[in-house]
Amino acid sequence: MPNPKPPRVGAGFIEPHGPYLRRKCETPKPYQGVYALSREFSRLGAIMLFSFVCEHYPFFPHAAKSHDMDMFWSLTAALFIAAAFTMRRSKSTDLLHREQTEEWKGWMQFMFLLYHYLHAGEVYNAIRVMITCYVWMTGFGNFSFFYIKDDFSAVRVLQMLWRLNFLVGLLMLVHGNTYILYYICPLHTFYFLMTYVVMRVGRGLNRTKWGIRAKIMAVAAIIFLVWDTRLGLFDVLFGWVGATPKMGGTAGTLYEWYFRTSLDHYSTILGMVFALNYPVTKAFFDSSGALPAPQKAAVIGVGNAGALGVLAFWFVEYYTLPKVPYNATNAYMAPVALLCYIFLRNALPVMRSYHSELLHDIGKTTLETYLLQHHLWLTSNAKTLLVLVPGMPKLNFLLVSCVYYGCAKECYRLTMSLRGMFLPDGDVRRCVRNLIGLAAVVGAALGAGAVLTMNYLSRAEHLIAVLAIGLVVGFGTLLVLDRLPGARHRPERHRRIRAHGAAPRLRGTGGCAHRARPQRRRGSPHGAAGVLHGYGAGRDLELPNEHRHARVPRRVQHEPERRRNGGVEGARGAGRRMRDDRVAVESPRGRRRRLRLPHAEQMGGYAARQERDEDRRCG
Repeated sequence: MPNPKPPRVGAGFIEPHGPYLRRKCETPKPYQGVYALSREFSRLGAIMLFSFVCEHYPFFPHAAKSHDMDMFWSLTAALFIAAAFTMRRSKSTDLLHREQTEEWKGWMQFMFLLYHYLHAGEVYNAIRVMITCYVWMTGFGNFSFFYIKDDFSAVRVLQMLWRLNFLVGLLMLVHGNTYILYYICPLHTFYFLMTYVVMRVGRGLNRTKWGIRAKIMAVAAIIFLVWDTRLGLFDVLFGWVGATPKMGGTAGTLYEWYFRTSLDHYSTILGMVFALNYPVTKAFFDSSGALPAPQKAAVIGVGNAGALGVLAFWFVEYYTLPKVPYNATNAYMAPVALLCYIFLRNALPVMRSYHSELLHDIGKTTLETYLLQHHLWLTSNAKTLLVLVPGMPKLNFLLVSCVYYGCAKECYRLTMSLRGMFLPDGDVRRCVRNLIGLAAVVGAALGAGAVLTMNYLSRAEHLIAVLAIGLVVGFGTLLVLDRLPGARHRPERHRRIRAHGAAPRLRGTGGCAHRARPQRRRGSPHGAAGVLHGYGAGRDLELPNEHRHARVPRRVQHEPERRRNGGVEGARGAGRRMRDDRVAVESPRGRRRRLRLPHAEQMGGYAARQERDEDRRCG
């Protein structure tokens, strides 16, 4: 008769499937972190290569932009109609919850991209308001995070800087462009750091009534002195960026930076003020929604009428101004349109309860769509159009848009995935070590490119330089990869607990990936650790450290010990006494099953064989 299937030993417990015991090894494959990192970088490299080909070696000659306002408004209307069919109930009904702000960014980004593609200069002022909204949300979102979470750790700062600058750094390296060309990234990075400094300096004042207000007022005064006076403070603070004309800043980087920051220099502060008074604003909307129907209709009707009136005044007096005069008013009057939109979008509770899934998905990839438009949708740094289907502009627009948006979504996923690998939460040393290794690899690659392009070096000098750079690349790569999760298999250390009988020496599940923590059975006298009880001299039962606090779903006791503890050791129990090599397994539902184990003298050789087999399987 063939032996039945051996039982499995899982995360600290035994599953009875026959008279033998076998450990079920679910250990992760060695270097699975290296495989994951290589896979993610391969996909990212493929996208960067595709963007390089489209920019510098296009399949067909680039096309010039064509002004088409009819197509602009037709596509915008089609977007909102499609968005109406993707309305979903939101997870929250709070004012400006996450789904709503992503939806907000989604439709603004769609119009922003069409503005560039179709050369729609008529909506320039609207695009300026949309950028103001983005910068306002930087202050609102980051202030809310720091105020609620009180997390000012270096890891948080590094993760945010990675999110804002990782992809733009790659594009700069691949295409040889300047940072100011992608001005949205330095703009949001600067205002994020400004919000961080405001909240980090004197953090003990953040929860006081007047302390946080004093800090915001102090920063507002500094902004006024730097941007709204002619004291020359802006040149003193930012003169290091240089005034030499560069790509993206034809009048000089300093002037370009002043122009971009001056358009929205109060937006972040106003976002912080709104976040500080968020509880009062939310209470107003909640209380108005809880009023009886007649009063609620009156309050909401008057509020909407007032918001529409203010919006109409802003539109007539400021929005209709020409481009240059409007730019002078944008920093001060654009927040008026922003606040009117917030009021109208959140006037009714039912409006706060739903969002468009389509616009939400577009809003999540706002940064990636902005960056890749320069090379995968548009070309020549957003001055010409990418052509994949020559002679058919509408079909070409559809095909290029699908490829472009797919690459943007993948870049968003890769950015977040690589951030999780290189910048794990709560581990500053690992973050710094990974960034140093990554910088060493990138620097060595740039050095290799510089060496290989030198014409005055001999072959021997080229070989020595390449070998030296290769050593640096290898060292940096190992420094990064060796610290990734699952990069190498580390044997689990075990702890010893004392059992009461001649129970066999087991090793539990050291090195296995199974991390199940079943609920503790109510009334279990053994707490979190499962213990084998038996007769004879004490033996050591080894459990891994990872299961020190694990809750075991099955309690294992030798049958005579269980009967003795329960006081039912009688004549029948003496007549049918189990041998010492039998145990009873009790499941969480109270069912007891008998399991025959090999004799203690046989377990030594069996356990040794099983350990050798498992070590061979686990590598």
